[in-house]
Amino acid sequence: MSALAIDFESRSGGDVESKDFGGCASGGGLALDRTSLVMVLSNWNVLLFWRKIMAKAFQVSLLHSLILGEGRPPTLPTKLPDIAREVEKRSGRRVAFLVESGLGSEIGLTDSDWRAEAGKVDIVVTGKPEILYDSDLILTTKQPIKKQLPYFKKGQGWSGFLHEEANQEVADYLRELGVLLMPWEKEAEILKAMSKIAGEVAPIILDRFSREIWKKDWRGENAFFLGARGMVCRHEIAAMRRAGWQGEIYGCDVVSGEFTTEDTGEPHTYKTFVLESKDEVLAALQVCKIVELAALDCNGKAPKVITREHLVVLPHNAFIMQAAIDNGGNISCNGFQIYTYWPDCYFYRTYTDVWRRFVCNIPNRPGAIAPKEASIALAEVNFEFLCRAISTFPDVPKECISKN
Repeated sequence: MSALAIDFESRSGGDVESKDFGGCASGGGLALDRTSLVMVLSNWNVLLFWRKIMAKAFQVSLLHSLILGEGRPPTLPTKLPDIAREVEKRSGRRVAFLVESGLGSEIGLTDSDWRAEAGKVDIVVTGKPEILYDSDLILTTKQPIKKQLPYFKKGQGWSGFLHEEANQEVADYLRELGVLLMPWEKEAEILKAMSKIAGEVAPIILDRFSREIWKKDWRGENAFFLGARGMVCRHEIAAMRRAGWQGEIYGCDVVSGEFTTEDTGEPHTYKTFVLESKDEVLAALQVCKIVELAALDCNGKAPKVITREHLVVLPHNAFIMQAAIDNGGNISCNGFQIYTYWPDCYFYRTYTDVWRRFVCNIPNRPGAIAPKEASIALAEVNFEFLCRAISTFPDVPKECISKN
């Protein structure tokens, strides 16, 4: 497969980047070989050329997520040729990629890194929304925000983390417009990989909070985990133990009894109790200054099961982390669903002069705190999902689609 690479304006706008491609004159020129065509044109000439040459290609746009603090690109540059080859193998479909200029800068990627794959796959690097949103499929790591919605068109596809429970208005708008939504939450392996990292970064959050607010180390404090048998909490407990945590584990889940982790590098055994055991839950919360709320139901929704009755028994200055905030969080009380962003990632609520609860609601823990590690893991686990979606669009398998 021959490949096309077009370079034009930088992310800040403007015309063609002034570069020298294979001896071509800076500011415009053409270089041809057996595997690549590199052109430097300006503005609409480039768009017209792209549309003419790539009219038969399935176009996939890779865009920045506009969720504050999100550092993960939808995939990595080195994955694009593999995706294109696999899609062509499965469906005979030729794929071309439109990459937003500056994508991946949070993890050290440059536009040159994307263009370096041009000899293997068709790529455009641009900052123009009229080009980026004129594709068959749009990829953003997190859900679109409202100011992006007018760019979408009927018949397009979108894929990324949707978190529909907390973003129902956006999801409904796109669905009614006729955009096919393919959330990554539909793929268990993607969720597992990101949940693992979301749990593993908890000691980093605790280090910062305890140093700034408690003025003492957190490693001697007890911790309460809602969703204690889930992926986030399993890896969080393991990471906290590796960091030297000596406190007691109080685990709450839909199943009670002794539980042993098997997939965290080293096994940990702890007991869990059910939320319906009210006295046991309240007694546990009274002695825990660290609380992790990471419960999701079988449909991926965050049940709002933590009430004021639970919150008031917590010790003064208790620290609540809501890993489930992406899906709306587990606290039913108003005022506890505000997003926070790394590194200034917490706020507090008071009900009396001496009653304070600090809350950490980072909606994208892996992408905010460990973006490089998370990007590498994400590119590995979403490969199959992307190949399946691109190969079959618009007749995508039902298990990949959000219909709500």
